Amino acid sequence: MKKIVILLLLVLGLSACKSDALTKKELFENDYVSFKEIEHVFEKEDINKAIEKLVTGSGILVFAFNPNIRDCPYCDEALPIMNEVAIALEIDTISYVDIYNDRTNNSYQYQLLYNYLSNVGNPNVIDDISLELIENTKIIVPDVYVIKDGKILAHHIALLKNEENQYIRNLSVSQREEVYNIYYDMFSLLLE
Repeated sequence: MKKIVILLLLVLGLSACKSDALTKKELFENDYVSFKEIEHVFEKEDINKAIEKLVTGSGILVFAFNPNIRDCPYCDEALPIMNEVAIALEIDTISYVDIYNDRTNNSYQYQLLYNYLSNVGNPNVIDDISLELIENTKIIVPDVYVIKDGKILAHHIALLKNEENQYIRNLSVSQREEVYNIYYDMFSLLLE
């Protein structure tokens, strides 16, 4: 009987530990608290999983900043639009990566990521992406990728640019619709 009780306590203890682990959705919600109350498709991934997805995977990947660490008004405006598009297209997941610390510290993983994406002539990366990254000298957020079998099909940085080639935010209704359509066209590529 004593062995059964110990075994039961051990099983319950393991179950409790397992249930205490946060899901990828909950990890995202800890960063973007406003999403806790709504249906969303975001799951938080680390930079290593992002690199793996870029090189061999498929799906939608967004590099952004955790607003609890660093403000990103562009991210705050873009992520809800991405979510609307994904739900409309019945896409289950957008992988979110908080890139702030890796970019700030120029981590080894960030260097690998940046070098992979900015390598002009990389057959899996559109040259325009590489050139834009080289011009910006860093990954600008939000930075969205649509990937299929390790090949980048589409990419979009921030929201929109104005006539002076500067990123803008606080979108008007028509600008928001334009961003929605950009994401819609991008995300639709996964369904072809």
